[in-house]
Amino acid sequence: MKVLVSAFLIVVLFSCDNKNAEVNIDSKLQNKFDTTAIQLNNKACSYLPDNPDSAIHYLKKSIQTDETYRIAYGNLTVAYSMIGQLDSAISISEKLIELEPLSADYWVYTGMLYENSGDKRVALDYYNKGIDLYTEKINSNPDKYYYENKMNRAFAYILVKRI
Repeated sequence: MKVLVSAFLIVVLFSCDNKNAEVNIDSKLQNKFDTTAIQLNNKACSYLPDNPDSAIHYLKKSIQTDETYRIAYGNLTVAYSMIGQLDSAISISEKLIELEPLSADYWVYTGMLYENSGDKRVALDYYNKGIDLYTEKINSNPDKYYYENKMNRAFAYILVKRI
């Protein structure tokens, strides 16, 4: 299960472009988040997966630069997970939920971290909250990301059924 979770976390939830730490910054991100924070995040990503400790250093700097830059928080949870620091990953993931409490992805992701730490009861609560949020998204705006939300909700149902 840990391999599945790690692959899911890295591929689906958080964005790293490991090709070059000096990637062009998407204009949508540049207008929303601090450019230096984005650059620090990209530099951190160049260290993943081979050197998560260095990545953690740059991700913390990215977050210090812009405390609202959620991508850096997400990447930090991945880096902490890679070195087995699940308590730190959970703490950062909880901060993601504070920043964006209606993100079903963050609730499910945090549930996965709790499950990996051995706390299945709490994981189940987080999975169910994620399912509720996906359902709200599907019902309130069926034209926006309809199939993605349905697939993510189905994945969350699978996680619930395994517990």
